[in-house]
Amino acid sequence: MSGSYQLELSGLTESTKSSIKSKFVIVKKKEINAGFTVKNRLSLTKKGVVRRALDDTDGLQASNFETYQIVQANDLIFRLIDLEKNTGRRVAVAKEKGMMSPAYIRMSLKTNNMIPEFVEFWFQHLTFRGILSALGEGVRKNLNAQQLGEIRLPLTTLQTQNSLCTYLDQKMRLVGEFTKSIDEYAFAVSYSCEILIENMVFGRNSETLAPVPVEYVQQIPLSWGVVSNSRLFAEIDERNMPNLPPLNVSLRTGVHPKTGNEVRTSQDPKDFANQKVARKNDIVFNKMRMWQGAVGVAPCDGLVSTDYTVARPLEGVHPEYFMHLFKTEQYRTEINRWSRGIVPDRNRLYWDEFKAIKSLVPPYDEQVRIVDEIRDMKVKTEALVGNIEAMRKLLKEYRSALITAAVTGQIEFPEVIA
Repeated sequence: MSGSYQLELSGLTESTKSSIKSKFVIVKKKEINAGFTVKNRLSLTKKGVVRRALDDTDGLQASNFETYQIVQANDLIFRLIDLEKNTGRRVAVAKEKGMMSPAYIRMSLKTNNMIPEFVEFWFQHLTFRGILSALGEGVRKNLNAQQLGEIRLPLTTLQTQNSLCTYLDQKMRLVGEFTKSIDEYAFAVSYSCEILIENMVFGRNSETLAPVPVEYVQQIPLSWGVVSNSRLFAEIDERNMPNLPPLNVSLRTGVHPKTGNEVRTSQDPKDFANQKVARKNDIVFNKMRMWQGAVGVAPCDGLVSTDYTVARPLEGVHPEYFMHLFKTEQYRTEINRWSRGIVPDRNRLYWDEFKAIKSLVPPYDEQVRIVDEIRDMKVKTEALVGNIEAMRKLLKEYRSALITAAVTGQIEFPEVIA
């Protein structure tokens, strides 16, 4: 006997024979955690309703959790705000008792003729197809519990629901395992790239993975030197060039032009006259986040914040080589040691300290060779990352299509005998 069933999608909103309004199946529950009696904190994530670490309180005090709602096992948890935004999972079944933010909608089954996992899969289908966002109201496209109750659920037997959920659970587990493997591979690609870059800028063989401190000069090539930054860079503080494009420094992308005109429209023109000028190939770093790797090479002439430092390379200095050197874990540790401030996470690296730090300096032609090798490696790495992202997208689409096909009766699945 087949475990599939046939439904007309049009009938799910019009026919009372093949569907039923959600308000006859699920009901909103609201039990406040008065007295902070339940301490197990839950959240709705892409993995479902999961338990948060005991110390993960977001800085909230115990009194704040008294306004949280109590959730029971098998409750359906909905997050129905900003429905047009792709902000993760919208519905999942709670597997244990706990407390959750009042921003979630908690629904419980009021009938024995439907199982919560089937309802969850149906609403996932509605989410994937944009049906929930289409029903949302207001600028943020929100839904409330009353509106949720008007959405129709398909009618089918408990045995079919159990068979469908068993089938989808197995498939979702396989998708999850494959996704995890892809994530692990992506991490390995990224980590290997970082290790190879560190090996190159420190003059080590690719097989040598152990980090070598900057001061441990015995293990660097004999032709390399260890030189203070004051002999490699000059601090530049050029101003009054308001027509140049604004630049930004980020941890991930280095120095890049700011996008859009919102910056210029939100600032007085005299602010741009006061900003620092960075010329093409200057090293620019964020004083407060240099220890995290917020440094890069200016791709063009532009303007940067007065909180940034502009360091112009002197003769025999390839800026890209030193950018990669400054981003290594070993060098960032050294930068952090020289940074100063009121509290550690507000430490800043000032020019006087930066110029005193020593750097490894290969001959110029060696710097060029290392930069060329890193560029080539990054092209290959980006191609791999692009393939990985494409696989992630395909898995997401497969998951969506499979759930839709199953809950709308478009595919057959093995029947589970209860």
